[in-house]
Amino acid sequence: MLRAALLLAAGAAALYLGACAARYAAMLRFRSRIGRELRAYLRAEGGRARAEPAAGPAAGALRPRRGIVICAGGRALLSQAWLTLDALRGLHGSRLPVELVHRGDAELPPACRERFEREFAPLRCLDALRAEPPPGSGALPRDAGHALKPFALLASSFDEILLLDADCVPLREPSPLFDAPAYGASGNLFWSDALLLSVAVEHPHPLRRFALRDGNARSSAQSVNPRIFDLLGLPRPATLARVGHETEAGQLLVDRARVLPALRATWFLNARARWLYRYLHGDKDSYRLGFAAAGLPFEQIERAPAHAGVVRGGRFLGRAFVQPWPGGGSGFLHQVARKPHVDRAWQPLTHLTRAEAALHPRRRSERGCTLPAAASALPDLGALPPELEKLERFLARSHRSLVARAAELGLPAPPRRRLVERRLLPW
Repeated sequence: MLRAALLLAAGAAALYLGACAARYAAMLRFRSRIGRELRAYLRAEGGRARAEPAAGPAAGALRPRRGIVICAGGRALLSQAWLTLDALRGLHGSRLPVELVHRGDAELPPACRERFEREFAPLRCLDALRAEPPPGSGALPRDAGHALKPFALLASSFDEILLLDADCVPLREPSPLFDAPAYGASGNLFWSDALLLSVAVEHPHPLRRFALRDGNARSSAQSVNPRIFDLLGLPRPATLARVGHETEAGQLLVDRARVLPALRATWFLNARARWLYRYLHGDKDSYRLGFAAAGLPFEQIERAPAHAGVVRGGRFLGRAFVQPWPGGGSGFLHQVARKPHVDRAWQPLTHLTRAEAALHPRRRSERGCTLPAAASALPDLGALPPELEKLERFLARSHRSLVARAAELGLPAPPRRRLVERRLLPW
């Protein structure tokens, strides 16, 4: 009996180690090939662009040229998208057309799709599973996650796109963004994250060159592994030599006609998200890589976001970023740590600070906060400004309405909990 148990344990261990070895070999292939494959893809894209005839002037005459794209599917993200769209239409009076990108009827059932299109017109739902990726770039991953956003930029019918996360709510009508000088000069505009792109010491682990993920000991204030630039054969950006901020992709603005090679390079990388995201936190800094690979200027607002949250027990707990407007003032409320949900109670925001997140490392129990710190250490901590307080009141009412109407909206059922975590392997 004992011998059989030992043999069974040894067999399970062998299978586990074999699976680990296979995944490790796949990651080594990614490291060794990704730079060459990206350069070959860009050369092929350049040849296709020269061979394809230019579109006629009436190509976009029957469709809107500018619009908003939101990726949302499933009960949680659709709850967030409902509040964002309600604020766009009901509070700001925006008439910009919207495309809601999802993956199949399981994420957005037909009845729910019809409700969104009727309540928030002009809006159309776009099934990413029916859209073709660019030739040679790679297929949409089965569990797309963050990679769905760069794919949506290519699948959209708009030429100029404001891409919003489902939980990112504009604080004003967003149409003037398309006329911002910074965007007009380069055809793209990104915002800074609170996290730092570089710290005083990069990856101090003594075995960092041999570590499987090249930075297991990275600072909590850094989520970009600088080695990704080396693997892609790209010069490390100047911000790595100083303190600079990562890219925050809760909102971004692109003119696809002007930066299409960069967007396709970005999608090429995100199509390999399983390994790329070992070096990045989701899609957000992959845009910087795509623009660098395509040789196009990358425009990012230098100001870091403010933090909106609550004060409890003498500590400020950040729940959302408040991103700036290009011309001054506040532009977006990105609820990165407060995710509105039809099945959860509303979490109010009461205070605002513009302190830097990197100065306040997180406790283990506060890792979900954008900025946890002693309230006494934040001299500018104060109540919400009037425009943010107005938005908060609207979102709270919208959330109550969403909860009351949940049954009639046809939202997808909550996902089932898994008994075994899908990502069981250590890398």
